[in-house]
Amino acid sequence: MSNSLKQFRRLRAPAPLMVRYLPWRRATFAAVAAASDVSVLPVEVNPFTRGKTSNRVATALGAGMTVVTDRLPSYLDYDGCVLFDAPGAGVLAYLRDPELRARHIAAGQSCNGEIYDPGVVE
Repeated sequence: MSNSLKQFRRLRAPAPLMVRYLPWRRATFAAVAAASDVSVLPVEVNPFTRGKTSNRVATALGAGMTVVTDRLPSYLDYDGCVLFDAPGAGVLAYLRDPELRARHIAAGQSCNGEIYDPGVVE
C-alpha cells in the first residue's frame, strides 16, 4: 500500500513472493494492515528525509505489522524492533519466523508507547 506507484515499481520482491500495488487510502488501511504481516518502508536517506518523523514505523507496528526499512535518524529509536537495510532478506526473515514477528511487534508497540505517550514531556 503506497501513495506512489512509481516508487512501488522500483522495489524488487524477494523470490518467491508475489506483490501487488494498492493505493494508500485511510478508509482501507486497517483492512490491508490486518491482512499483512510485513510493512516495507523504503526511504532514500537525504537532507529532506533526515528530518522525517517515525510516524510510518509507528503506524505499521501499531497496526500489528513488522517493519523492514532503511535507517532514518528518527527510525533508530526502533532499533531492535524492526529490520534495517535488507528489504528482501528482512521480509523473508519475518515470514519464516513468526516468533520474531511477534517479538518485534510487541517491542515496537511498547516503543510506540514510550515515544508517543502524551503524558511524557521532555
